[in-house]
Amino acid sequence: MKPGPGLSRRVPLKRAGLPGREESGRSRRVPLKAVPRARKPRKDTGAPQAVRDMVFDRDRWCVRCGKALVKRRGGYSIHHLTLRSHGVDNSVEAQILLCGSGTTGCHGWVHAHPAAARAAGWIRLGTANGDSAVQPVMVALPAGYGWFLLTPDGKRHGTEAPEGAVA
Repeated sequence: MKPGPGLSRRVPLKRAGLPGREESGRSRRVPLKAVPRARKPRKDTGAPQAVRDMVFDRDRWCVRCGKALVKRRGGYSIHHLTLRSHGVDNSVEAQILLCGSGTTGCHGWVHAHPAAARAAGWIRLGTANGDSAVQPVMVALPAGYGWFLLTPDGKRHGTEAPEGAVA
């Protein structure tokens, strides 16, 4: 017997007119009614639009792969260097521009490879976990990669690679 579409349950068929035999051995499928769940309101942990604009103006391309990004077309996302599960920091110096979403493109890669992303400065554990708030970030450039310190005024300044950093 083929299952019906959607959720369903089996209900016994009733025989009419025969005393003592209200149910036959057969059953039919009856669709279940969907019960809407009460959803918790989603916490807005995103940065204000002014901060998002400063991050886009500073980076303009994916920090990991160097892909040029266009604000009007989308295809990019703002990545919090300190993961939101470790506390939200919506400051300009705590965010970078990556192509894709949290599960696709470079943004997805960063979340799928946290050890490599941490070595490149794309993930920080937060100051409570021993990571310095002033930590250089590796940025894709036309001639390779460079290390930069991100500043609160929406700029970045070149610096030396930290000890033990990926080349």
